Amino acid sequence: MRNKVLGLVVVTMLMAAGICGCQKAPESSSNGDILHAKDSAEEEVAAIVNEPESAAENDMQEINSVIGTGDHVIRIQAQMPDVPQDVYYMTLGENETLTKEFLTAFLGSETGNIQDLSEEAQKEIEQSEAENEQGEERAVFSVFGNAPVYQLSDGQKTASFSYGTGAYYQDELLYEKCAAIYKSADETVLEEADSENIYREAEKILLAKLSPIGMAEIDLYKITQYRCESVTFYEIEFTPSYEGMGVVHEFGSIASGEIFPSGKAWICEESIVTLSLNACLGKVETQEKCGTVLSWSQIEKILETHLNSGKINGSRKAVLTEAEFLYYPAFKEDENKLELVPVWHIYTPMSEWLENEELAETFVANGSTWILVSAAFHAPLDRSRSSYFIMMEVFAASGFTPFAAIFPGLAYASAFCEEYNSGYIKMIYSRMLPGKFALTRIVTVALSGGTMLAVPFIIVLSIAYCFGIPGIPTGSDEGLMAGTAL
Repeated sequence: MRNKVLGLVVVTMLMAAGICGCQKAPESSSNGDILHAKDSAEEEVAAIVNEPESAAENDMQEINSVIGTGDHVIRIQAQMPDVPQDVYYMTLGENETLTKEFLTAFLGSETGNIQDLSEEAQKEIEQSEAENEQGEERAVFSVFGNAPVYQLSDGQKTASFSYGTGAYYQDELLYEKCAAIYKSADETVLEEADSENIYREAEKILLAKLSPIGMAEIDLYKITQYRCESVTFYEIEFTPSYEGMGVVHEFGSIASGEIFPSGKAWICEESIVTLSLNACLGKVETQEKCGTVLSWSQIEKILETHLNSGKINGSRKAVLTEAEFLYYPAFKEDENKLELVPVWHIYTPMSEWLENEELAETFVANGSTWILVSAAFHAPLDRSRSSYFIMMEVFAASGFTPFAAIFPGLAYASAFCEEYNSGYIKMIYSRMLPGKFALTRIVTVALSGGTMLAVPFIIVLSIAYCFGIPGIPTGSDEGLMAGTAL
């Protein structure tokens, strides 16, 4: 009787697993590291991503868009940025080449009387961090890199490397000369279109200093001229550049867990006055080409989708005046890595809306001063099936996972019931101690159950290895193996 009941239970469980396996697994999307049910807005975005690019868009010079209807709109009036033909995802790590030998060359001492101030500099940083921890309003910030601080000086010039990702340089005599006029000098922001020669010359001077320490490209976005009587110097703000693309530089305040590579320099007629690099010298560890780069028309549709869903707000009074195609840095603090993700960065410069009280109130009340939209979706280059999603979909659709812990014990449960009902177990106890019998059964069930679980895993992994490729699919597959564009 008990055998019949056990058999009925087993059959019922297998039927439940089969019924569950026949149902289509719900589509999911990723929010950070959490998978959640895919809403209608995300489904619309996924459809937009798979649309073909418009050929007419390649000739666009200006953006003049009104997205949405009524007063709840996003207005964009900006120049169309250059979009590289090849766009990459990158991961940066600590640069182990930033040693004292490189720092000596970076210092460029003319006297040769160099002092090593590394130990003092390290103590100052540790003391500053300790004081910050004890303060009532302590600043919380993240650091990219774990390398020690190196600092050298010859009395006139000082240079340092910090954490394997940052650097600093200063010519003390030139700095005193420029700092003396900094507050009283006439200040003029130079537009690149009107001052191309100054931008090119500044880039040339900076790269001559930065190339030896591994910074081969920079993206200058602002130059301010300071002039007072016979003294003139330029303040240059820039970011590192990778394959012709700079890094987002208009972002407001920096929160804990965020790292934004940035550089600032003063240059006068004689030479570089001071130079500061924050997280700019990370070494490229991985570089992977993006499979799909979103066009501007797709970006407009995505913005409209999120505007209609209420995820972003807009106002007819507020106008976003800049559109750039840049990298956004995503800091992985646990791994101490900086991921660079290509984005469309649409914004109004802070300097503009802070000077206009009415515009500032409009932005705060109804609109966003800047919007970031992921510019690329990673996909296998031949739009084939992803190995990752083959495994995920097979196990999700089969209903295998919820019952995986039960299957190994079913065979032994049936055998034990038969031994117990027939009295055969008493004969086993007469020849073997109960403890030894239990240990033997545990080992045999573990081996047989592990083998039983390994077989389906081997089959699925073999299928993924033979027919799948690395990456996340773009939705081009059909049926059971179809993936979700992320």
